[in-house]
Amino acid sequence: MRISEALRLLNAGPILRRYFFINAFDGAITALGVLLSAYLVGLRSALEVALPVLGVGVSMFAAGFLGTFFTELAERTREIQEMRDALLESMEETYYSQALKIVSIVIGIVDGISPLVSSTVGLIPLLIGHYLHRSFDFSFFVSLIVVFLEIFILGIGLGRVSGRNPIAYGLQMLLIGFLTGILILLLAKTFGVTPV
Repeated sequence: MRISEALRLLNAGPILRRYFFINAFDGAITALGVLLSAYLVGLRSALEVALPVLGVGVSMFAAGFLGTFFTELAERTREIQEMRDALLESMEETYYSQALKIVSIVIGIVDGISPLVSSTVGLIPLLIGHYLHRSFDFSFFVSLIVVFLEIFILGIGLGRVSGRNPIAYGLQMLLIGFLTGILILLLAKTFGVTPV
């Protein structure tokens, strides 16, 4: 059975889309939080800032993939058992049960990869700046702009999916990003952390 057939049979497109947007947004907002926090505590090395962001991205991948895969597999297994009980026959090796397993794997992969990719996109300017020997501050601020742009683009995508105004959705998501940044700055101030 092909992946496309399994997705179509179970109408998994909306679930995949939902997991993609939720987790890509999580990854971008998390990257924003780590980037700002690293800057506020005085990290001024691109590699020292990149490692926590990548570490969080990898952790989100592992948690997203494995957590979602096992959750979806458990739900799908229960669904197969309920169908078996209703039909009074085994569903173990049916076309439908194969589709359920494939969809569980695909959903897990999407759930894991989307925050990993979105959390690392903002690092690109920082790492390019490092290897081209550019100013850390300049590269850092370009990275922040990229993260905010990514958040805005995710909002546009959600707007298109919902059939509503994509720009309005993008601006709403951008506002969430700005509010997150303000909360991080307030936390830093509360803890007596000032930018070095």
